[in-house]
Amino acid sequence: MKSTPFLKKVPKIANNIVIRKEYFGGLIFNKDTMSVYEINKRTLNLIKFIDGKKSFGDIIPVCSRILNTDINEVKTFLNILRKGRFIQW
Repeated sequence: MKSTPFLKKVPKIANNIVIRKEYFGGLIFNKDTMSVYEINKRTLNLIKFIDGKKSFGDIIPVCSRILNTDINEVKTFLNILRKGRFIQW
């Protein structure tokens, strides 16, 4: 994967976000907006990689391999999290 400034960024879960594991996957709670989002197990597993230590360049290929999904699908999901302000760097 070609290195870009985006891939060097190290994401972490935003300070206003709480993630709770549930039998179906989990819940994402935004403390600022009081919004709750239901996520499936696959999404929860991907979010676990966002730990404030690994860069996007580290996360994307590992998630793709472990979750057996296309790299572009992982990139799209991470972009959704970024646009929704669930993650920050």
